[in-house]
Amino acid sequence: MRKELAARKVDLTAIKPVRRELTDAVKEMLPDSKWAYKNFMDLAYIVTLGQTAKTIREERGADPKSNATEFLTADELSEVTKMTFRAAALVELGYSYHQVKAILQRTPVLQMAA
Repeated sequence: MRKELAARKVDLTAIKPVRRELTDAVKEMLPDSKWAYKNFMDLAYIVTLGQTAKTIREERGADPKSNATEFLTADELSEVTKMTFRAAALVELGYSYHQVKAILQRTPVLQMAA
């Protein structure tokens, strides 16, 4: 359990700059889109875990306004971080949401524990 908590702490720290990179890329490329960042983050969750942030929070008993990353295992958080980084890089290259989605969906989904 200690190893899991330590790994989660490291991964939570690692995802912050990646999320900032995605936020900046989305703001620069899609300044008028109110929901673009949420859509890209949900895409990272869906491609990695097969669920949106809302569904993750609901299934894990989290507050609806909480951050879904706080309720992921270390492995899940690591995979979401990688997918978020990929999405940010593709947005910075000028790809649209639909192009990013098509590219990221080629990546296998992490199998959730039952």
